[in-house]
Amino acid sequence: MAMNTVWRDYQVPSDIIAPGALSTAKSVSLTETKDLRKKDPCHVMQKIRQGGGPSIGAYMSDRPVAEILHQAASQALEIAGNAKSPGRAELNLTLKIQSLDFNVMVGFAQGMLKGVIQAQAVFTDPASGKVVWEGICEGAGRTGTGDLVKSAFTSALTDFIQNLSACPGFK
Repeated sequence: MAMNTVWRDYQVPSDIIAPGALSTAKSVSLTETKDLRKKDPCHVMQKIRQGGGPSIGAYMSDRPVAEILHQAASQALEIAGNAKSPGRAELNLTLKIQSLDFNVMVGFAQGMLKGVIQAQAVFTDPASGKVVWEGICEGAGRTGTGDLVKSAFTSALTDFIQNLSACPGFK
């Protein structure tokens, strides 16, 4: 019987990005975040059965993963001082989640969980609607302590935001 574990009230870390990290960047309106995975939008990770075999459930969030990523990116833009409302920004940004994967890494003395988030970032000019830049941004994180799935997800989410802030679309 499959049993799901549901995260309640997942909070994006308040220090998701350093203030001023995008200080030379243009103003941005995060218009939409889509989840293109072919899974339940709240799905985070299949549970791993020791010794192999079929999954025994999944780790789920109480809200869609796209909503969490949208909140993290919005929060980062606000902290950096680059967030603008639609119609007032120099760029519009759409994020499209391509994948959210976890891998177990087993060493001699301990195991770790690695999480990887990949999303396409599309920057458009609001006046013309033309694409200014688009590409895949990735974030990876790993952990071997605490709530492994939540900790690896948070680490990957933070790395994703750092990498997003460095992408050419902001230049």
